[in-house]
Amino acid sequence: MSGFDNQKIKIFLKARYKEALISAFHDAQLYYYYATRCYHLDECLEDTAEMVLKSQNQILISYYLKDGLFSEDQINSLKLLDNEKFWFQNYHLILYTPDLRTDLEESITKYLMPQRANTDLRQSRYRDFYKKNLTLGKAIINEIPVVTENIEDYLEKRHQELIEE
Repeated sequence: MSGFDNQKIKIFLKARYKEALISAFHDAQLYYYYATRCYHLDECLEDTAEMVLKSQNQILISYYLKDGLFSEDQINSLKLLDNEKFWFQNYHLILYTPDLRTDLEESITKYLMPQRANTDLRQSRYRDFYKKNLTLGKAIINEIPVVTENIEDYLEKRHQELIEE
């Protein structure tokens, strides 16, 4: 592929990705993000962090946290979202934000403790679970090569299914 063709692909992908970020279709947003990462076109992710925040796509926000694509101000805005419904992105916020990992127990209590953990035993179980996984650096999101492998496996199985039909 020539440099010109590669440039066209970058422009196309970046435009489609920005369009997807405006839409409410979180799956499409993730597909374009994965495509960008798979083809190592990371420059297509430039200038999209604010759009990702507005998308409220917790999975995509988690990838941006992992990739270090948010500014300090944007991370500070995420720190304001301590409602239980943001637990998924907040887990990754803690995992990828050193100052939140410094006081892990406080961060877990503030960002991850569900309301239904209304007894000492329940709180202890949640705290121990999250503390163990965060200390081990375990993300809930998959690495891009794992996502690619899973997609390829799915497509192969789907192809075999169609052949059998």
